[in-house]
Amino acid sequence: MPEPRLYVAGLGMISALAIGAPFNAAAMRCGYSGAERLSEHQDRIVAQAPLPGQQRGSARLADMTCQVIREALQGLPDGHQTALYMGTETTDRLRDPCPDLPQRLRQQLDQQHLSHAIDYNHAQHVPHGRISFACAIQAAQADHTRHAYALIVGISSCLYPQHLNYYHGLGRLLGPDNPDAFIPGEAATAILLTTQAPDTPTSAICGAGFGTEPHPISGQQPVTGDGLTAAIRAAETASGITSDATDFRLSSASGEAYFFRELSSASGEAYFFRELSIAQGRTLHDPKPEHPLWHPADHIGEVGAAVGGAIVVMAHYAFTKGYAPGPRALAQLSNDDTQRAAFLLERATP
Repeated sequence: MPEPRLYVAGLGMISALAIGAPFNAAAMRCGYSGAERLSEHQDRIVAQAPLPGQQRGSARLADMTCQVIREALQGLPDGHQTALYMGTETTDRLRDPCPDLPQRLRQQLDQQHLSHAIDYNHAQHVPHGRISFACAIQAAQADHTRHAYALIVGISSCLYPQHLNYYHGLGRLLGPDNPDAFIPGEAATAILLTTQAPDTPTSAICGAGFGTEPHPISGQQPVTGDGLTAAIRAAETASGITSDATDFRLSSASGEAYFFRELSSASGEAYFFRELSIAQGRTLHDPKPEHPLWHPADHIGEVGAAVGGAIVVMAHYAFTKGYAPGPRALAQLSNDDTQRAAFLLERATP
């Protein structure tokens, strides 16, 4: 039996493009990029959020998160509380530079009088990187009888010096001598979801699925696509919608190739796009003249746990403003490790 639909009731987003979900969606639609060169390292290209002040570390991330939560909570009716799911990078990622982020965020929400709208007794930390959003979808669907609303937050920054130095050492950062790499970015997203039928046109998340890829990007073997294929099939079962019924795809993929260069030159294709191609061949049974692929990384850089929310912002405004290729979309998420996830979205009308 398909999982219950989760309708989008509010959105918030901050990225290198803009502050505010509608502005980010418009900028991505126009093909803008938030990438720029670091003033102190002209060979490094980053996508940094345009925040005032000089905050760093968990204070900066908490401020970004508070702003997107405030924006998303505009869709929460008075007198209601929402469950909170906070997606971040995996806790062992370079020894998590901001272990105090949940506590600092709680303090800022209290100071800005936002905490009354959140049920902290059922708040969950979801430290699973890019697939965090899909993990939160699954948790929210399981909890839908207790909470009519769920707030899924994604927050990430690849701009800490230890991150930049680490990825630079692996040859994974885009630069003059490395065109097959990614642009590090930072972003925060907040998506308010509800099981209540909408009064106005919106978008809905229909179901999520998961899989395991045996050959991650850091391995010595070419990607198999097994994990993403399994995730798509599980999402089809959870949603009751097949890939053939979707009109376009959205992905966490960047243009990064295998950073083991002998594999990169042998494959001739970026790792995550190769994975998408394999999974599509296995799950799309009816030939389509077009099945467009949209990916936020082109515009906001690599934003880790925030990419799931960015995908929803991208799709939601496409559905509600009428420029989507059709009424249904398939979202695909891949971590650097073996974890893979997928979920289905569709246009929802009253």
